[in-house]
Amino acid sequence: MRVRVPIPNTGGGKKQLSNEQWNLLVILEDATLRFVRDEVGFLLNLREVKGDGLAKVSLYECLGFIDRRVRQIRRGWPHEKAEDYEQTLLEVVDTCDDQRHRLRVEIRTALAQKIQYQHIQRVEYIAVAAGLVDSAARIHEWLTGKVQYYDPMREKLEYVDGRIGCWLLNEGKLPDMEEAQKQFGVLFDTLCTAVLETFTEPKEKAVS
Repeated sequence: MRVRVPIPNTGGGKKQLSNEQWNLLVILEDATLRFVRDEVGFLLNLREVKGDGLAKVSLYECLGFIDRRVRQIRRGWPHEKAEDYEQTLLEVVDTCDDQRHRLRVEIRTALAQKIQYQHIQRVEYIAVAAGLVDSAARIHEWLTGKVQYYDPMREKLEYVDGRIGCWLLNEGKLPDMEEAQKQFGVLFDTLCTAVLETFTEPKEKAVS
């Protein structure tokens, strides 16, 4: 990650944070969850998911998990402040559209001729969502020291993936996801930059 908020480690996962660092990391977790919500929504619109009641239940439980965390972040905020923040956060997320599109292209390229065509979109959505959940989990660990907070979401995504399933082509060779992983890093770096640029004053910005 190119853009960093300096965070001294106190051990046990949780970091010793200034107020500015705490605020930035909470906003970054929130923004990451917005991306996860999008991917879960895309999954729910797929025909194979619509036809599987248990898969739908798991994904709606993911949305409920996100909603609970978002309510925690906004707890005690006046309505006007919450509305202004929401609008600004959505604008920040929108700045990452190009990087997200490029990530999708890299994932599709990696999956082409490796899995059956009709499964590519679902695997793509799950891969992006899972990567974002891992990122949110790391941020949450920095904030609270809790390592397993996002495990239920990981498990539900894995359940949906396994329940619907797909066959590997080309003698079962796994896709090479190296370029997609690099592009995921670019996406998350862009999100970090956008949060930093939008929610801090110039003198508080830290770029390494």
